[in-house]
Amino acid sequence: MRSVLCLLATLPSLAFAAPGYVPVQGVLTDSNGAAVDGSVDVTFTLYDDSSGSTSLWTDTLTVVVTDGRFAVALGSNLPLDLTTFENYAGAHLGIQVSGDTEMALVPLDHVPYAAHAEHATNADTVGGESLSGIVSQIPLTSDIQTAALGVCLPSTYVPDWTDLTGVPTGFSDGVDDELTQAEVEGFARGVAYDTLTELTDALDSRYLSSGETLDWNDLTNVPSGLADGDDDTQLSQATVEGYARGVAYDTVAELTGDLDAEYQQLVPNDPSFCAYDSAGGNDGTNGVYIGNTEWFEVGGNNHDATTGYFTAPVAGVYEFTWSAYTNEPTGRTFLFSDVGTLAQTNGNGISITAMASLAAGQRVWLGGTASYRMTWYGAGGHNIFCGKLIQRR
Repeated sequence: MRSVLCLLATLPSLAFAAPGYVPVQGVLTDSNGAAVDGSVDVTFTLYDDSSGSTSLWTDTLTVVVTDGRFAVALGSNLPLDLTTFENYAGAHLGIQVSGDTEMALVPLDHVPYAAHAEHATNADTVGGESLSGIVSQIPLTSDIQTAALGVCLPSTYVPDWTDLTGVPTGFSDGVDDELTQAEVEGFARGVAYDTLTELTDALDSRYLSSGETLDWNDLTNVPSGLADGDDDTQLSQATVEGYARGVAYDTVAELTGDLDAEYQQLVPNDPSFCAYDSAGGNDGTNGVYIGNTEWFEVGGNNHDATTGYFTAPVAGVYEFTWSAYTNEPTGRTFLFSDVGTLAQTNGNGISITAMASLAAGQRVWLGGTASYRMTWYGAGGHNIFCGKLIQRR
């Protein structure tokens, strides 16, 4: 369903004689209120009155609609005899779009009737006045211009100053009243400072001069803690210690005790050692190779040459290397720890390296068993035991 939002029918030009046409403009939308675009067939019907009982003229035109807007001339396709409307001043227009139901009739008021009047051939009077009577009433020459000024002005008209009315008093004399310096100074006197002295006198009571300094005694609202002039922030050592006691560590032992529990204890250098047996008689039947002589030891006294034990100072991964002999041809040597055997060799004099992850305080040692007792073949030549830390954790 389409609808016409507005419709305008205009008076035909006097240049056209009957039959003539009636220009019609409007806006066409669909049932959703959206503007129509494109070509549509529209049937226009002129009726004698608002009831639409009598059709005076009808024609179907192909109308080009752009963004909802269209314009057509009734009579441009099927001739429209304007004399038909001589007796129908209340004519109405019906519009039907592409087979839709005809929309509500639109009144044309006096447009067709007036169009007929403009083309009338038998009119002897206009508004009851004869032609000669109308001509006698037309003003002549300059009077025509004077009479027209009350309605409109021609494009060539140039206004004159003397033609203006209601000119303000200050402008009516035509003089540009520019004030003199004396007049301006007279206006300012009394509402501004006349001299620098007047100005500085007013400012001095409110502001300090550039060279003036403030004195402590001139201050007001000084806090009570400072009013006596004493520096009360210089606390004694006993006072500060009293404040700190209970909320800080009183001794180094308290501090290190808490730190040791939270952080890994550091050593100056990564621990390492290398030991050998310097004398016979150590057969390892008790499972421990003493290694009573140390070539070197770094990072603390972690290897005990008396017991043969190495104690891990920190948790980490350690590397151990050894070469040793037993009194059995198919001899075996063992790397022991507090949690059990870590590694072993499958023959005498074999050099072997093993790595072990140790907790801090865990012990490691080289040794034999009752079946594979270690033996000694000369100082410095056999039975070497070495170890080092390679990564903390």
